[in-house]
Formats: sequence, structure tokens, C-alpha cells
Amino acid sequence: MVIDYQGYYKGNPMKHVRNNDVTVDVGAGMLDKDFEEKLIGMTKSQQAEHEIEYPEKHPNPILAGKRVQFQVVVKDVKERALAEIDDEFAKDVNENFTSLEMLKEEIRGKVEVDKKSTAEGELNDRIMNKLLERHDFEVPERLVRYEIQEMIKNTEEQLEKNNMSLESAGLNKEELAKQNEPVAQRRVRGDFILKKIAEVEEIKVTDEDLDQTFAKIGTRYNMEAQQVKSYFQNRDDLLPLMNEVLNDKILTFLKQSAVLIEPAEAAAEGEEQETESQPANADSGDTPA
Repeated sequence: MVIDYQGYYKGNPMKHVRNNDVTVDVGAGMLDKDFEEKLIGMTKSQQAEHEIEYPEKHPNPILAGKRVQFQVVVKDVKERALAEIDDEFAKDVNENFTSLEMLKEEIRGKVEVDKKSTAEGELNDRIMNKLLERHDFEVPERLVRYEIQEMIKNTEEQLEKNNMSLESAGLNKEELAKQNEPVAQRRVRGDFILKKIAEVEEIKVTDEDLDQTFAKIGTRYNMEAQQVKSYFQNRDDLLPLMNEVLNDKILTFLKQSAVLIEPAEAAAEGEEQETESQPANADSGDTPA
């Protein structure tokens, strides 16, 4: 569909919740799921008003926690015509592909990399959660404040990319600081734990580690490793990268040192422990020793 829409909050037009001649692939999730579902059944030249209540944790800070009324005008309705999936289609996707099988292999490879990256990220999160559960301690307030400031700065930068500010998004730094404080504390505590592990296990970032990282970044952005390296000549730019590489090395060490148990094995062990904890003569009424 090609539509115009304008959002209203408490009867007032929302400056940054509007668009004209926007193409919506209904169901693809480009806009909000509830918004797109309300478009289903509308026809060309039709106008409608829709109301959507957004949750407090909605990713868009402008919409989070608000009941928004939308005025929608459908300018056109189109149907996507799918191309034939053949060798010619593969060539249209990338001139380097000479056959459909080459395209399929490329897609398989990317899917495999994405799955592996997702699995690694989930395992890293589980390791960090376990470390944080086992080690609870106070962290310096100044470091928490610094982390909060960085989080707010990132939010401001994301908004600026859309020509917005905290004020136009209905946010303020005091509220953001309060919301981000628990996460900031966990991040600082987690960093303390990882750096202590690095100290005890003598894990350090080497020149070889950095060269490998530059090469990976170069592959990702189609750049020469030396060209990437030149971007990190400034100490202020290099230190965050070194910290990221160090944390990756620490987590890799933890994964290599850990004993990973499959879910079925973990459940079986739990049942075995529960059985062993029961008194041998529980059914006979004897008092266990």
C-alpha cells in the first residue's frame, strides 16, 4: 500500500509521527504490527482513523506508553509480482552469480554465520548472567554515572539520525538516568568481574589479536585491514576496541573452561539428585537417619 498517515496524541498532531506517500509492505513489519494489521481490508482512496495503545517498553520512545490516534489515507494498493527463481534471477541479484545454486550457497553460508553468531551471543549472555548471580557487590557510583551518560548519549545519537531530540521524543535525561541505572550497575559489575578474571588468568590483548580484529572489520566492510587500522590510531578510539577484544577473549576462555550440559542431561541430573535426596524408607514410615 501507498499511504499518508498522521499520528495524534491527546488530540494534538505528533510532529515526528507522520509520513506521506510511504510504501508499506503490509505484514512485513516495516511499521508497527498493530498499525499494519489495521490496514488490511482498506481500499484505494479510503480514509480511516485507527487508535493504537503502545506498551511502556515499546522500542520507539516517542510512542512508548501512549495511546495514539492515526488518520490514514490509502493512496494506492499494489500486489507484489514474484520473479521466477532461476539462474537469471540469481544473476539479477548479483552479477557474480552464474547460477541459482551459487545464490543458494551464498544464502546458506550467511544463514549459518547468523545462526552461529546468535548462539554465541546467547551463550555469552547466559555466562554473564550466571557470573552476576554469583557475585553481588557494590560498584563505584562514578562509574555507574559514566555508564548512564554513555547510554543517554547513544539514545541522543539514535534520535539525531532521525532529526529528533530527547525533548521532541517526550524524554528527559533525569527519567532516562533512572530507567538506565539498573542496567548500568550490571554492566559495571560485569566489567569488574571480567577484568578480575583477566587478571587472575593473565589474559591480555596482543598485537596479533588486534590485527585479526582489523582483518575481520575489513572483511565486514570490504576494506583493507591496514585501512581499518588507520582509523584506530587515536588512543581514544583504540581503547574501547581493545576493551571489546579483551572481553571477547575472557568469554572465550570461560566457554572453553566451562562444562556445558545439554538440557536433557541437566534435567536427568536434577531428577537423579531429587531421588537421592529422598529417604530410603519414606513409604514405610521409618524416620530417616
